[in-house]
Amino acid sequence: MKIKFLGALGSVTGSCTLLNHGGRYYLVDCGTWQGSASNVYEPDGRLFRFKPNAIAAVFLTHAHMDHCGRLPLLAKHGFNGPIYCTRATAKLARLALLDAANLSGSQFGSDDVARLKFKCFDDDPRFQFGRFTGLDANLSVAIIRTSHILGAVGFEFQFAEPSSCGSRPRRTIVFSGDLGNNQDHHCYQALLNGRQYPSTHVGYVVCESTYGASNRDLVFTSYAERIAALDCVLTDAAAAGSPTTVVFPCFSLQRTQELIVDLHCLLSKRKSGVFTKLASRGDANSIPRQIEVMVDSPLAQKYGQIFAEELRRIRPSGKPYYLNPELPSRLGLTNGACLDLLDRLFGVRGATQMFDRYSLNYEQSWSHVQAPPLRIIIAGAGMCTGGRVVGHLKRLLPVPSCTVVLTGYQGEGTPGAELAKRARDSGAPVNIADWGIYNSQVRARIVELSGFYSGHADCTGLLDYLFHKNSEHEYSSVKRVFLNHGEQSAREGLERAIKIRASEWRCDDRVIDGVELPQSAGAWFDLLLDRWVREWHPVVEPPEEAFAIGMNLLALVEATIGTPAGTKSSLTTQNSLVEELRAMKAILQQIRGEYARVIS
Repeated sequence: MKIKFLGALGSVTGSCTLLNHGGRYYLVDCGTWQGSASNVYEPDGRLFRFKPNAIAAVFLTHAHMDHCGRLPLLAKHGFNGPIYCTRATAKLARLALLDAANLSGSQFGSDDVARLKFKCFDDDPRFQFGRFTGLDANLSVAIIRTSHILGAVGFEFQFAEPSSCGSRPRRTIVFSGDLGNNQDHHCYQALLNGRQYPSTHVGYVVCESTYGASNRDLVFTSYAERIAALDCVLTDAAAAGSPTTVVFPCFSLQRTQELIVDLHCLLSKRKSGVFTKLASRGDANSIPRQIEVMVDSPLAQKYGQIFAEELRRIRPSGKPYYLNPELPSRLGLTNGACLDLLDRLFGVRGATQMFDRYSLNYEQSWSHVQAPPLRIIIAGAGMCTGGRVVGHLKRLLPVPSCTVVLTGYQGEGTPGAELAKRARDSGAPVNIADWGIYNSQVRARIVELSGFYSGHADCTGLLDYLFHKNSEHEYSSVKRVFLNHGEQSAREGLERAIKIRASEWRCDDRVIDGVELPQSAGAWFDLLLDRWVREWHPVVEPPEEAFAIGMNLLALVEATIGTPAGTKSSLTTQNSLVEELRAMKAILQQIRGEYARVIS
């Protein structure tokens, strides 16, 4: 097997990796790039660096757009194979892609989304996480739950190279996908059970590194601290005056559902500080209408119905596929009552739900109703780049009694990033020119709770995933860990951390022999030879890829010329040059052969 990294190298978007095995080509993910869900072009302006009609299948880790957003374009340009994933991911991805198809400037339509052929591993009644499914005689795959979002998984490929003497010994490579924070012994986030780990015989790992250079304060890994922080925000808001509004700009997928559950955990308990504050103002007699939670996101309601369905699913072992086993006890409910409650919270039982101490509303007619003492609005988009939250913020940012709560990553240059500056420093200037809102107009209080809600493991969590042994069986050493899906500083930080941990030779750790930071140069890595190779695969790669290899060769020639003769670095560079020249000769021979075939 050979792999080629095409996206999410030195960045956290555009996830896409090309695999070659037995003359067939596969993708792991095919996502959009930094900027927006409609940014489908490669950084060099190309749509794809491969021929879509040459791809046999796609393995989709989860339903975020930076992992699935280019799938409709893949189908539009000739891909006709299956997309392997979980049932939850298939449902969520189809919704997300249909929503993106309706955006202004979208490069694909709903008919392209309809072409996608999702093939769900867990539709098979024999399905088990970690159990291998054969794709052909020499390739099988198992899926590993990651707890990043509902349905998110990593892929573990087990493969053998065919030979004239029969198949060679099987090897294994794992693609982590995006890794969440919950672990079986510590499911502190609201909805999902713990992430799983690679098997004993893994030789290679492709691992995300979003927060590879940082660690969160332990306070952010506590359910009790998270609920207390929410209580503090709402209590302070209630103290600011009546009526008052708290706005949560929120990602529609996963974050909104988690926040709704957390708010219920808080507001279903009379002892919370917000009720004490409302009572001191004389508002206590209006329960349940003293607090109103509004979910202003039709897409989040559609996602919520999928959450309600999938969180009910039980494996043959009797354990849930995804549901956090600690959630029923946190709510003081049986498992069945907990699932019934989730139906209500996620809009399955109707758009308006009245609870003992608050009301929950998914309908949009509420904006003209007299405001209650405390109104909570949850709306997308999470980075405030669009969606219904923009209208709420334009109206409420100038109001001193209002509060805006950020619960997720804020990309550089987004309105959310401007608001985050004020959350960190109450004196920081905030200017959102696109909205016509400038510093003196931003009078609402800005609070950041993103650390409590992050969907990505930090450095400690990533090291746990890579080094963890979950059985007494003998473990193979990991030859190489490839780090992707992270800014360059995050990848370098995680690389250092892995090397330090590996050098400690802890008895309970896997052995990791090396770490790689793939670059965007376009080389293949040969897992059989255990090295990078310069090759052009004309079946799947356009001629531009051969040109890219030639440009890399020229850069190496320039580096060789500029290196003092006789030095160690000179000899190393010259040896590399010889390899590049041999690779280029082979590529030129391929091009000549292709040309001869075409003109004949």
